[in-house]
Amino acid sequence: MKIPEDTQNFHYHNENPKGKHTTDCVIRAIAVATNTSWETTLSNLTALAMKHSQMPIDKNLYAKYLASLGWDKHAQPRKHSGKKFTAAEFAQVLKGRPAIAHVGGHHMSFLNENKVWDTWDCSGRCVGNYWIKLT
Repeated sequence: MKIPEDTQNFHYHNENPKGKHTTDCVIRAIAVATNTSWETTLSNLTALAMKHSQMPIDKNLYAKYLASLGWDKHAQPRKHSGKKFTAAEFAQVLKGRPAIAHVGGHHMSFLNENKVWDTWDCSGRCVGNYWIKLT
């Protein structure tokens, strides 16, 4: 697989320890955002999943996990016009502040340093709910 080039809105980053491109976006986004290894993040989510009889990538489960780490969930942001933000636009609104965000229909990315950090450039997709670390 060809690695996409960094752009003004996108920074290639793959937290997967083997560099795989698989369905691990939740694990990758949370790991890089929390400065925790992919393996540790998966292990922690799996332990919580076992406790609650849910899957590690269930939205309610990782929302609980992020809350336990001090990340505050916010509803989908909207522009003054009511239109949705793209990930690229919202990364700029954040002014460099790190966030974990739903992007597009079924994806999660890390937004940081005014860019989308991911294995593919989803910066043109709409942002949904997002999490900001409480200070």
